[in-house]
Formats: sequence, structure tokens, C-alpha cells
Amino acid sequence: MIEVTAWRESKIGRIGYDCRDGKVFITWNFEGVDEKKEIRLSDIKKLNMEGYTSNYVLEFQDKNDKIIFKEKLLDKQDCENLKLYLEQQMAEASELFEDLKREYVPIREAQKIIEEKLEINPADFDPDKFLRFLLFQAKYARATGVHFNPGQQDVRVRFRIDGLLMDVARLHWEVYNSLLSSAKRLAGLIELKRAIPREGVFHLGFPEPLGVRLSLMPLTEGEKMILRILPFESELLKLEDLGMPPDIYERYHALLNSSKGMVLICGPAGGGKTTTIYGSLLHMVDESGDTLNISTIEDPVESHVESFCQTQVDTKSGLTTFRGLSSILRQDPDIILVGDLRDYKVGELALSGAMDEHLMFSSVQANNAPQAFLRIMEMGVAPAFLDSTVLVVLAQRLVRKVCSFCSEEAAPPEELKKKAEELGIKNITYRAGKGCTACNMTGYLGRTGVFELFAPDKEFFNLLQSEPTLEQLLSEAKSKGYNALSNDAVIKAASGLTGWEEIKNII
Repeated sequence: MIEVTAWRESKIGRIGYDCRDGKVFITWNFEGVDEKKEIRLSDIKKLNMEGYTSNYVLEFQDKNDKIIFKEKLLDKQDCENLKLYLEQQMAEASELFEDLKREYVPIREAQKIIEEKLEINPADFDPDKFLRFLLFQAKYARATGVHFNPGQQDVRVRFRIDGLLMDVARLHWEVYNSLLSSAKRLAGLIELKRAIPREGVFHLGFPEPLGVRLSLMPLTEGEKMILRILPFESELLKLEDLGMPPDIYERYHALLNSSKGMVLICGPAGGGKTTTIYGSLLHMVDESGDTLNISTIEDPVESHVESFCQTQVDTKSGLTTFRGLSSILRQDPDIILVGDLRDYKVGELALSGAMDEHLMFSSVQANNAPQAFLRIMEMGVAPAFLDSTVLVVLAQRLVRKVCSFCSEEAAPPEELKKKAEELGIKNITYRAGKGCTACNMTGYLGRTGVFELFAPDKEFFNLLQSEPTLEQLLSEAKSKGYNALSNDAVIKAASGLTGWEEIKNII
């Protein structure tokens, strides 16, 4: 049986397939309108769908309807199998998602829906269907991931929403083990006698495209599973929507026009670094009219982007970040993304490439922009590689935004008033959320970034040669007009965009 995934970007309509004389006829009904399109087998294009577990993938879109298959064209028997398989899948999808709302779902409603799905006869439980249902329910609840935490009695299921974990269900061990096996199978992971840390990726198609990264970790109580929902290209944020202050945005945007050099994004894990880099690269694609050769070496590839030539690190086959970057530098790239600078070999190679007519993007875990230089030097990278190569360091954090549905003006905390006064802010319009169903009674809905930007000069690079302390680097940066991350955090809180409890740890 051919394994095929089908989808529409919007509500699933009625789809029929008629295969004869070497042709595929597709008929669909969407919003009451019948349409028919003939797809010739000779017109079916091959597509590299790396990471997909299916051998064939059907892509069905509203505006540019097409079918694309991987590895080989279809013969008449393939068409018949395709027809039968898709009819079965459509029937299952209709049954599975009949009560799944394709819009934002508050966490309390999600809990109720999931509980109802679990109230069935164990003999009728289908782990594959329920796993699909749970993942799409998480997406419509604005979750970025689903956490399964094993305990002695049962398994706790939580959605990560706006950076916080929220309980949605408790699973019996028998149910959880079946879901665990289903996820492993989808990700192409074999069952092992002894659990070890493992990762994998799989993609779902009904009722819309969904990419999932699987992470497994053995615990004393069993195997912990985290399913991270990966954003598709259409869901990636634009550069202007990241929340950068106007002055930082203008300076950063100007530096993106450089033909060579290193752009570093720093912050903690899960701080939105990849989102910022992708937004930057997509912005450059738009401004150039998609005339750039953008190559990436990532571990992992977070989102597949049509305009990028993306390479996934695979240490088992010998494709390390260093080896991948070495090859990319011989591929005539205009722009290169190295997912992370983690050791001196990759660091020195990336910085060398940035000296040689390539614009390089990468990330490093550091608390602020000046500290990023120390982190790279601690890897063993010589300061000479940094000299005049690093164009800019952008440091960032993610903070929750005050709920726009239930927020109201409130008295600002005294600590915020003091910080605002130090920055010369006289008018404070502080807001606080009371809590409503839209924000899951948290008072916050969505997240935004807080940023700082530092463009080093020759004097700063000279200081790096003397093995400086972080305090010395911060002092030198401030003498050049460097504004710390905390400044943007205070401004956003004083303007009512976020709350004091969100920024106090940054300050």
C-alpha cells in the first residue's frame, strides 16, 4: 500500500479520485463549489521530502493545486492504490476530527475534549488516531509542545503555552505505552530493549500539515516523551513582527545589507534565536527578489523553507557541523546559517568564512551581547578570528504579553517606577490582566521579544586581545552607547506590553 499524506490549507472538502489511461483526475468540493483538475503522470514532479516517514507525499493546496510524489512516478496500479488509501484516510480524518475546532481553544476546553476522547472502551482505543488528535488539539491551543511526564501511578500530559507548562490530562500507563510506540513508529525509531536518549522527526497531514520533533529520555519511572510542534514556513514570524524597538530594528536592518561578516544572535535555549535568524533570512529573500544562495547547516532543522538549501547534521553518517560547513563554503553561497557555535573548530571555520565574502549567521548561548565574545573565546577561538569579522551581536529574551482581552490599567510596581525613572520615562501606562478564558486565566496572551544590539568597533576588538573580564567588556560597550537588554524590558513594561514579573529576572 502506498503511504500518502493529503491535506488542504483550509477546511477539508470532499475529494474524489479517478485514475484511467495513465491520468489522475481529482475532483473536490470546497465551500459548495465543485472543481475538477486533470493531473498527468508526466507532470508529477519529484520532491525531496527529507525527514518524512512516508514514501510518498501528496500536497493539495487551494491556489496552486498539484500533487508531488517522492522517488518515482505512478503507474496505473499505483493510482488505484492511491485512490483506495486516500478514501480510507479521508474517512478516518472526518471521524477523528469531527469535534476538533480549527481555531484557538482555551486550555480548559482542551482538557474537556481530551477527557471525552479518553472515555472509551480500552478495546476500541486507537493510539495512532489519538496521538494525531492530541497533537492538533495542542496546536489549536497555541501550544509549542506536548510533554508526557511518567509517574508511579500514571502519566501527566502537559501543553507548553507561552513558555509555561499546563496540565491537560492524566494517562494510564497502558494508554501511554501505546502512544509512545505510535510516536516511535512515526519517527522511524525501532523499539529497544533498553531505553536511551533518542530524537526523531515525523510529519502529519490531516487536517493540515504538522511537523513534530520527538525527544525521548529514560527516567526512573519510565520513558519521558516530548513532542515539539515545528512551525511551517507560512507560520514563521516576519522580522518586523519580532518586537524589536524601532532604533534597534533600523540598525539591525541596515547591517543585513552587508556582503560579508558574522551576525550573532545570543540568548538562552528556547529564547527565540532561531525564529529571529529565520525572520532575518526571509526578509533578505524578499528584499533580494529571491536571488540569493542561502545555505544552512542545522541540528536540528527547525522549519523547512523553500528558499533555503538546508542540511541536517547527522553524526551517525559522519555529517558533522564542521564537515557540512566545510562543504557549504565550496557551494558558492551568498549567506550561510550555522545553527550554533559549539566548538572552536566550527567557530574558527565560520568566522574565516565570514571574512571571505560570505555573510554568516549563527547563535550562541550568552546572557548579553558582550558576553557572547567571551563564550566564543572560551571555546578556544582566537580573538584574531573575531577582529573586524563580527558585525553585530543581537541578544534577546522572550516575555509574555499582557492579555489584550482582560487587561486594564493598574498601578505600576515601585521597582518598575524606579527603573523607568532611571531611563527618563515619565509617563507609565502599566497594564495587568485579570485572567479570562482567552489567556487561560493567566493574564497573559502571546509572547514578544526584548532585545539589545551591539556593533563592536576596533577599540572593543583590541580589548579582546588582553583577556578581559565581562565587567571590562560591559564597561567598554556602555562607553560606546550600548543599551542593555533590561532597558527594552523596562520600556515594554512601562508601556503596558508586558508585566513586571516577566521582566524582573532580566533586570
